[in-house]
Amino acid sequence: MKRAKNIKISREELFSLLSMFMEGFPGRWERCNTFISIYTTIILSIFGATVVGITSFTGHHLLYLLISPALNISIIIYAKKTIKKQGKEIKEYIAMIAKIQFQLGLYENFNEHIPLNGKYLWIDDDSFILPRWVRGRMDSGKTSEEFIRKFGIGGLRHSLHMFNIFIIINVLFILFILIEVYITVLFNRNII
Repeated sequence: MKRAKNIKISREELFSLLSMFMEGFPGRWERCNTFISIYTTIILSIFGATVVGITSFTGHHLLYLLISPALNISIIIYAKKTIKKQGKEIKEYIAMIAKIQFQLGLYENFNEHIPLNGKYLWIDDDSFILPRWVRGRMDSGKTSEEFIRKFGIGGLRHSLHMFNIFIIINVLFILFILIEVYITVLFNRNII
């Protein structure tokens, strides 16, 4: 990709951009959390219906219940794709905010500490931005694309782990149903 020529952006324009991204950022989190909640509700509803079906059906009728875990697995796969896409968008916002903060000099040492009632707040911090954030961003690669690819967001990572557990539970349901039908057929051949 061709590098753009140096573009001069004033501090006022940078603050405007920062404000725009900072205002949009919470909406991205809210949207992602809404998707997680909706998918979790659907998945758990199907899960509950499967449990009720297992306790209600016997014999070869249990085979009809294979639709539920199979449907659930497909919903979970789609949910994971959606959450990963939302996570990427959130990381893009973080990358843009970090670039603007850097251009504003918020990552630099700040020597002019202003005392409040003769006391200083966190005088050993190296930058205006939280040091952990600065380290995380500075150690994440040479490009913002590398940051977006590598950087993990805890809450999203945990949600994806939860969806993996849901897949395992649904596979176990499929195995349980198949084993239950097999045992029923094995010991009572006239059912089917």
